Amino acid sequence: MNRAADIVTSYDRVGGCTLRQAYYRLVAEMLIPHTAPTYRRLSSRLAEARREEWFPDLIDPLREVHVSPAWPDARCVPPGLPLANQQ
Repeated sequence: MNRAADIVTSYDRVGGCTLRQAYYRLVAEMLIPHTAPTYRRLSSRLAEARREEWFPDLIDPLREVHVSPAWPDARCVPPGLPLANQQ
């Protein structure tokens, strides 16, 4: 896990590291085997470590986070915007 954290932080200056990049670096260094169960186990362990807030964040450039528009109160809603409950 420490080597994985070192690998992830080494990518900070270029925009971050994906799980797949970390996995293949660990495989290339012959620290873990190149198998699907090992990839899934690494994913699970790194997710747990990130939840515990001791492992650096990974990036996921293929997923897009969708955030619905929000306004602090009704006065700030742009005029003419259709309401969700209108048909």
